Amino acid sequence: MSHERADLGARVAAAIARLGRTDPKVLALRARWADALLGRGLEDEGFAELDALVVDAEAALGPRHETTLVLANNRAMKLAERSRPEGLEQLAALVPVATEVFGPRDRRTVLVRSNLAAATGMAGRFGEAIARIEALLAERDDLDDEVVATLRSNLASWRERNGS
Repeated sequence: MSHERADLGARVAAAIARLGRTDPKVLALRARWADALLGRGLEDEGFAELDALVVDAEAALGPRHETTLVLANNRAMKLAERSRPEGLEQLAALVPVATEVFGPRDRRTVLVRSNLAAATGMAGRFGEAIARIEALLAERDDLDDEVVATLRSNLASWRERNGS
């Protein structure tokens, strides 16, 4: 175990002991810990921590709280990035929740929808990814310029991969 990882692990344990598992500072530290584990190829441990984060946030804050939804979105994307089908499934399940909680045009909902498009493409379903991004761009009047630019870049990437 690297010194840096051991230090972060010790910091997480100390923060949990001092503040509890669901303090906002502890949630952020635990998310970094999960990322560190995944970054070192310890996927079982990393995903176990991500799962625990979402479960703890749901219990403490509720399943529809912004923090819970952000953690669930991040977990799902990490799964999708590693070609795990449950990532795509989890993102698909998050879209209607985010739409209901935040509204269909809210930046957080758009992020979840954009992540679903990305995960769809990562799963090799390029045409569907393109259609999802095109649907988001059709609503561009409600999106800020930065989001539109990112979506256009993503669309170009998926079109290139699709050969269209």
